[in-house]
Amino acid sequence: VNKLIMKKIKSLFLIALFALGTLTSLNAQSKLAHVNTTEIVELMPETKIAQADLEKLSKTYETELKSLQDAYVSKSTQYSNEAENTTDLVNKTRMEELQLMEQSMRQYQQQVQQDMQKQQMGKMEPITEKILAAINEVVDTMDLEYVLDSSPGSRSAIVYKGKDITEDVKKILGL
Repeated sequence: VNKLIMKKIKSLFLIALFALGTLTSLNAQSKLAHVNTTEIVELMPETKIAQADLEKLSKTYETELKSLQDAYVSKSTQYSNEAENTTDLVNKTRMEELQLMEQSMRQYQQQVQQDMQKQQMGKMEPITEKILAAINEVVDTMDLEYVLDSSPGSRSAIVYKGKDITEDVKKILGL
């Protein structure tokens, strides 16, 4: 009789433990959501303004670089045409001048790349912060614990079965 009662108690205990685990799992799932931040960033008016500003800056840099390249090509052509009629010393000096121009253009290109990255980061930071604030507002409203980025190419999760809060975040941002 004792063994039978112990078996039933053990079975009830396992059933209760399983039910508790299932409830905990369901509760944890309801605390999980995902958001497509790429979609939101693309819809932000601030992003369009930042992109226009960056394109304008890029064109300014391209114009300056083209000017430097044109000056280089012009001097190179001139020096090439005059090479036969000038001394070795003058030709050597001109070659060094052209090498310095090449080096200057490479440095300028590197500086442009660095400045463009810095400008892009500077323009995107307030946009990112605004989106994060909206996500946090949705998280607080929905009492969520985890939000994963479901943007294409994002590696923060493999499966997105939680609640999609992209529309909620867009609503807060007025998008």
